[in-house]
Amino acid sequence: MNPRLLSRQGIAQLLNFLLVLSSAFMGYKTLGMFTNSDCPVVVVLSESMEPSFKRGDILLLDNRMPKLEPTDQPQSLWSKIIYGSPVGIGDIVVYNLPHRAIPIVHRVTKLYDDGNQTKLITKGDNNQVDDVNLFPRSMTYLDRENDVSGIVRGYVPYLGMITILLTDYPKFKYLLLGTLGLFTLVQGED
Repeated sequence: MNPRLLSRQGIAQLLNFLLVLSSAFMGYKTLGMFTNSDCPVVVVLSESMEPSFKRGDILLLDNRMPKLEPTDQPQSLWSKIIYGSPVGIGDIVVYNLPHRAIPIVHRVTKLYDDGNQTKLITKGDNNQVDDVNLFPRSMTYLDRENDVSGIVRGYVPYLGMITILLTDYPKFKYLLLGTLGLFTLVQGED
């Protein structure tokens, strides 16, 4: 085999790999732009929301906050998906706390809206008490604009188990990366 041809194939495979990675990143960022969320897709990491969501479910978030006039008619699911909606009691939100690196997925149980600011309290479906004990001492409520990453609009069951396996079992991660690397090196274009 010609060494020049091998190096060209290697460069082509590397560029192809980089194209796949950059396309996935651009798709994720585009989804974040349309949903107004810095994290439009999250994986459920605990059992606190069972039976609604199980560990390993992937959640699709929306953080758009339209300025809607209050009406007596409930909003349909499709209008919430297309235009966004304000958060309400019973909605499942994903929020971040300043002292925790991992986002929390819980249901809104109390809501306080004074027109300028929306504050809320959440609780996991599988938890006995609300989340106030999780907040830092200086915090009594979640602020809709500053703390909430998004409202759950959809989910894909169990697909996030791959992420959990890669995080919980580092040997599995190295085995998977080694196998993919080996396939990349061995595979040649005909």
